[in-house]
Amino acid sequence: MTYLPAFISALLIFIIGFIISDWVGESIKKSFTIESSQAIYISMIGDAVKVILYFVTITIALSQLGVDVTIIYIVAQAFAWSLAIFVGVAAGIVVGWLLKDRVKEWLQRR
Repeated sequence: MTYLPAFISALLIFIIGFIISDWVGESIKKSFTIESSQAIYISMIGDAVKVILYFVTITIALSQLGVDVTIIYIVAQAFAWSLAIFVGVAAGIVVGWLLKDRVKEWLQRR
């Protein structure tokens, strides 16, 4: 009998979480002007935010049901670290590519 209230609350969290996730993702997509929204990365950012919020909603709903979500946390942490490393390396490559001519000029002056 104690499982039914947990199930109802998890269902409410699931439904409300998905509605809020869709709203936030679409509002991010609509917050840009028409010219800039035609770029594919704006749509990808909105979709990425939706997916992250879906993941958080599902994790909270499963936790409310009493399901052990430790493995989900471990996978999410590994994904977050890999994403952070990817962004750091990409930023380093971009900065290096943009500054390669200036550094070459600075080195030739000496």
